[in-house]
Amino acid sequence: MLQNFPEEESRVVSEISSPLAPLAELPIHPALPRDRFAAFFLDTVILVYMNFALYALLKNNFLLKQNSGEILWQFVFYISGFFIFSFFYYLLFESIGGATPGKLLCRLRVVDMEGDKPPLANIFLRNLCRIFDYPFFFLIAVLSMESSPSYQRLGDRAARTLVIKKTRQRLTPIDLRSAVLASTLVRALTFFLDLLLYGIFLGLYLSALNPDHKILFQVLLGLFPFLSLCYFMIFEFASSTTPGKFILKRQGVLENGEPLDASAAIIRNLFLPLDMILGYPLLILSRRKQRLGDLVAETLVIKKKLNRNGVISLSCLLIVLSTLGYLSFKNPHRGEWMGFVKEYFLRNGMPLIKPTAF
Repeated sequence: MLQNFPEEESRVVSEISSPLAPLAELPIHPALPRDRFAAFFLDTVILVYMNFALYALLKNNFLLKQNSGEILWQFVFYISGFFIFSFFYYLLFESIGGATPGKLLCRLRVVDMEGDKPPLANIFLRNLCRIFDYPFFFLIAVLSMESSPSYQRLGDRAARTLVIKKTRQRLTPIDLRSAVLASTLVRALTFFLDLLLYGIFLGLYLSALNPDHKILFQVLLGLFPFLSLCYFMIFEFASSTTPGKFILKRQGVLENGEPLDASAAIIRNLFLPLDMILGYPLLILSRRKQRLGDLVAETLVIKKKLNRNGVISLSCLLIVLSTLGYLSFKNPHRGEWMGFVKEYFLRNGMPLIKPTAF
């Protein structure tokens, strides 16, 4: 029989501890640390880009004049503004909808101890306590969640709130009893195809950078860190597969047979650099052919017929590659992108970003 939820995640709140007794009859599941980290990752990416936009608007202000004697002041101004902006970002979204964009994509929601929407004062308090999560690489946040049966950080304890993971409705999982796991050889081939397409994407993207078209240059340059870092995450979140897996008819699924969600797509791909060293020995030794990212995200790769979302994703990639190829062909400076990028940042400055706590 299929396992509907991992053991820790499937515990009903009534079984956790007496402080959570009001939630006894609610079919909710406290969000695991990995889900909260995935949401934090997405929110941090969003915040970084929003603050870059704010910085760009203010860089000509007298407070941000590009003057070597004011570098320290620029640093203090930007970091202070970043944390203040981040606080209101979390406060606004959690007070309106109970979740930030990152939490929404990861199916997370902030509730009070009765499972209802928390009052504004509680939302304010839980986010104000983030200042205690920053020092020592979020050590306080990690220790607080690890010592809490419902994975509450310090702000959740103070405000008596929980972060829960919503279950999917009207979604029929794949019956994994009849599914064929992807072999180590096929996984290696799919990864080779993905790296090939990824390399083509990066090469064409950088070759398309043309400083003669200032706005397009700034947009492409600004999106490059996000697209290069989240390339595989985007495909797996949108279609539960990557171009390489799609070509060889393979797909990622959760251990309960459901398609990948944002949390799984993020977590399994954050371990990809380590898996380039450890992944294939683990695939050989693992009974269910799981690499390190699969083990942490609780995912599997199975053989599956072509799906519509995969067709759409691969078609979009081909359109993007064709467009970048055209822009690269028309770009007289396509071999000089490194010099232009360096000159751009030296001229405009590159604000330091420090991530917020989750």
